[in-house]
Formats: sequence, structure tokens, C-alpha cells
Amino acid sequence: MSSHAGQEGCGWLMKCVSSPNIAIVKYWGKRDEHLVLPLNSSLSITLHSDDIRTTSWLYEVPVSETSSKTNEPQVELVLNDQTIPVNSRLANIIQMLRDQATDGNRKHRSLRIVSFNDFPTASGMASSASGFAAIAHLLCSYFHVGSDWSVFARLGSGSACRSMLGGFVLWDAGTCSEDSLAKKVFDESHWPELRILVLVFSSRRKTNSSTSGMQTSVKTSELLTERVRRIPERIEQLKKAIESRDFESFADVCMRESNQLHAICLDSMPPISYLNTQSFELIDAIHAFNRHCEKKLACYSFDAGPNAFVFFEEQTKPKLYSWLIHVFPQCKLDSWDEREYAVADCAIPVCSLSRNENIPYFETRVGFGPTLTCHP
Repeated sequence: MSSHAGQEGCGWLMKCVSSPNIAIVKYWGKRDEHLVLPLNSSLSITLHSDDIRTTSWLYEVPVSETSSKTNEPQVELVLNDQTIPVNSRLANIIQMLRDQATDGNRKHRSLRIVSFNDFPTASGMASSASGFAAIAHLLCSYFHVGSDWSVFARLGSGSACRSMLGGFVLWDAGTCSEDSLAKKVFDESHWPELRILVLVFSSRRKTNSSTSGMQTSVKTSELLTERVRRIPERIEQLKKAIESRDFESFADVCMRESNQLHAICLDSMPPISYLNTQSFELIDAIHAFNRHCEKKLACYSFDAGPNAFVFFEEQTKPKLYSWLIHVFPQCKLDSWDEREYAVADCAIPVCSLSRNENIPYFETRVGFGPTLTCHP
């Protein structure tokens, strides 16, 4: 992997593989910006790192090899082959971890973190969640931290706390920094038939970050307060659907939550728009598919970006993929069934993109939390 190259001067100590999560009940807005405390609890699915992942390495670096002019320990961060500044959130997390370190030698070591995403960064696919989960897991392991590691991930990027665990994960809003943390609701084996198709409609970095979008919504959206009031009820509905593997009930909560998030964005001043033309074409296609099937067999969710997360059960795949291949011929899906190609007779419009375009995709399932490898 390219981001691992050029680091041979200092042997890596640990490698961590993590994956993004997709919130079904969404997190949108903070009640405390500094402590990254959310307005409401949220519930997500961790995706499988076999299919979509962040890989991060931790190195010890002699102070003489850093750019520091002092003997103070430094941290360097390399993301997707680019050295980037360590922001204040990460710097504060590292200092907190140094203060808690039980190994005096490690407390004063300079570090280099090298991280690589195999999926688009900053485009609404939870790359910050996956990335900060990997970094938090590495650093908490390195400094032998005993307290809940998801708290440190949360301080880096709120939704990262959910990627610290596998399966179906609740981020409890809590009452303070110590109890606003991730909790596993159901493990990764609970719903083995559930599948997630990620359609990458744009890999461009979004112009309005999630952080700034949330701040705008908290200040200006009249819909946000009403949504927050109803979140506990919606989380209970989702838990029951997951527990009984009731896909239709799951789909209803999933699509309503996605729609409400983007309604709040449009209700903000100035309005925030994360979806693009293909996003709306996908929404229309899924609803048309469910009407055709006379039941909800597929559903969608969008985070703060145009890229779609489509949920379905394994037995639905041939029928759904046949439908999607008609609407999005630019996406070279496999495992579709020609016998299910009746969609061509249903007057469903084809995607407005040129047929010469390409729509990348990932197919995945419910996954585990981060995995750590120490240097042999």
C-alpha cells in the first residue's frame, strides 16, 4: 500500500484496520462543540473492513527526524500520502493520552501516524469516523489507556466512536464527556443476511463540511428541535426492527431518518445541499422498486454527502441489482438476474449521467470493530 512506503527509517509498532459506519438514526448537531457532545443519541451499522476500510500505522520517530526545533515529543500525520497538520482536536487527544500513559518511555516519544483510506475521503462516506477510530485505537493501545477508548475517538470526530465497535452500535448522547460513548446493541452476526451497497456518485471533497453544516443547522433550523425530541422513540423502533430482523420496519426508519437529515439541511439558513442529481435518482429508483415489489425490499441512507448506502437482504440481490443496472448502467454490478429485468418495461427513467461515466461501488455487510496487529 502506497501510504506505507517511505517509512522504513522507523519501524512500525502497530497497524490498525478500521471501517466506516453508517448511521441509521442520524447524529446531526452538537450541544457542546469542544467536548463533541451530540444533541441526540444515534444508532449505526459498522461496515465490514474486508470490503471498505482505513489502514493506519503507528511509528516511533527519533526527535532528530522531526521538524521540531525543541526536544518536545512531536506527532506527524500522513493521510493518503500527504503530510497534513495535526489539528487541535488530535493534538489535545494525544496530550490527554500522554498524561494517562503508564509507560514513562512512551509518554515522551515522538510519533508518526500514516493512514490510508481505500474509499473516497471527505465525500460523505464517514472517512473521518473510520480514520479517527483507527487512530484512537492505535494510540490507546500504544499508551495502554484503561478508560473507554470510544470517548477518545469521539473527541476526534463524533461518529468515530461508533466505528470503535462492530455490529449495530448506539452512541449514547450521555450527560457529560465521560458517559457519551459507544455501546454495542447487537453484534455483527445478528443479521447475517443484511447487505449494504455503497454507490459512489461523487468522490470529490465536499464544499460544506459536516462540522460547519451542523453548526449552521443548530443555529438556524426550526425543524431540528422537533426531530431531536422524537429521537428516543425512533431509536426504540429501530432496535425492535433489528432485533426481530424486520426489514420493512428497518427500511421505514432508515429512509425517514435520511430524508429528515436532508430536510433539516435545506431548512437551515443558508440552505445546505449535500445530495446531487444521482442521489435523487437513486431515491426515486428505490421507491419505484419497492412499489413494484409491493413491499419494502430495499432502502437507502445518505450521510452528509451525495453517495448512497442501499440496504437489502441477500435474497433480494438479483432482483434489486437488475433494477439498479437499468437505472444506473454506469455501475457495473454483478450477480444480477436477467429474468428479473422487468424494470425495462416499467417506464423507470435511466440515470442522467452519460453512459461513458463510471459509478464505482462497494458491496459489504455488517462488520467488526478495529483490528490491531503489533509488529512481529
